[in-house]
Amino acid sequence: MAAFRGEVVELLWCEPEVAARARRRPEWSAIASTIAGEGDAPGLTDESASEEDRLELTEILKRGMPAAEADVEHALAVAVRPDGRFAPRLLLLAGDVVVELDEIEELRATSGAARRFAKDDDALTAALERGAAFLAAANLGGSRALASDLVREIETAFAAKIRDVTATYPREQAERALLERRAYRTRDVFGQRHLATLFFQPGSPRGIPTYLPAALAESLPLFRRLRLKLLVEVHFQADQYAAHPAALRAVAVARTLTTV
Repeated sequence: MAAFRGEVVELLWCEPEVAARARRRPEWSAIASTIAGEGDAPGLTDESASEEDRLELTEILKRGMPAAEADVEHALAVAVRPDGRFAPRLLLLAGDVVVELDEIEELRATSGAARRFAKDDDALTAALERGAAFLAAANLGGSRALASDLVREIETAFAAKIRDVTATYPREQAERALLERRAYRTRDVFGQRHLATLFFQPGSPRGIPTYLPAALAESLPLFRRLRLKLLVEVHFQADQYAAHPAALRAVAVARTLTTV
C-alpha cells in the first residue's frame, strides 16, 4: 500500500462536551455524520471524551473550513446578544501557535548561557548583575515583564561583541533548555490555569493571545512553534497588556503535519 501523502491531523486534547457543541453547527454536523463506526479513536492522556466524540472531532478538524483572520473579531461582535449577554462562539482555526516560555526561568537560563562570556565585557557583566539582583529578590510578584526586559538587555549586550559563537547563542541555549524542561509561561484565566501562547493566521504577523489547557504541558511536542488546528471559544481580551482585542480559549487541539 502506498504511503499516505497530505495533511496528517493528530488530536492532542479536547474538552469532554465540545463534540456535542460542534454538532450544533450544520457544516460540522454534516462532517461528523460521515464517520460513524470508522476506525479507532485517537488515544489521549485524558480519555474523558468518548471514542465517538474523538473520532468526530478529528474529522471536523481535518475537513472543516478554517476561519479567516477577520472572523475572529466578527465572532466577538455576534457573540453579544440583543440583551447584552455574551455567549462565546466557536471557531475552527488553522495556523501556527508559538508557545511562550516562563519569564523568570528564561532570565535564569539566559544568564547561565551568557555568563562564561562576561570576562572583560563590562556591558554584559552589568546586564548579568542586574539579572542576578532581580532573581535574588525575595518578592518577584508582578515583575515578570521586568524579567523579560532583563533578558533582552543580556541578549543585546552579548550581541554587541564578536564572539566564537553566534550572536543569538544565549537565546538558543535558553530556549532549548526550557523546552526540554517544559518551562512554559502560564496564566490563570477563565477560572483555570492555562498555557499562554500566541496564534498566528497564515501570512499574518499579528499574534492572538491563545490559552491552551495546562494539562497539555506534558504532551505537547517539544517545539517552540507548532502547526495546529484548534477549536476555540472567542472571548474578549483577558489581559490588559495584550495587544489584541480578542483572547482565544482552546477547547480542542490537534497537531498537523504534511507528508510528501
